[in-house]
Amino acid sequence: MTFLAQKSAHFPAAASFLAGVLVTLTQGDVMPVMHVQRSIDIHAPADRVFGWVADYSTWTQWSPWLCSEPEAKVTVNNPREVGGTYAWAGTVVGAGEMEHLELVPGSRIVDELRFIKPYQS
Repeated sequence: MTFLAQKSAHFPAAASFLAGVLVTLTQGDVMPVMHVQRSIDIHAPADRVFGWVADYSTWTQWSPWLCSEPEAKVTVNNPREVGGTYAWAGTVVGAGEMEHLELVPGSRIVDELRFIKPYQS
């Protein structure tokens, strides 16, 4: 899974972000390929929003997944740089890891999402 966040050119006066989720499932020729995308406009300076989303150390403050299991174990390494990781483990949220593959300040974040439990991706 790849998470993309990029500045929208449609709202030049107010900073906005287009957040999309690209899901690709492949396992040989058996699994189908899927594309899922979602967008939202956030009326805040692009650099401020980018800073919150790109910094894995802030995710425990706003992540909707941790609302279902606040006591889940979260491990963050190099949270603001390419190669940085955010890993989680819990009985409700399962286990997995995200890694920054690309960070373009104020415009683009590309992350790889790897699920470990309950189903490995």
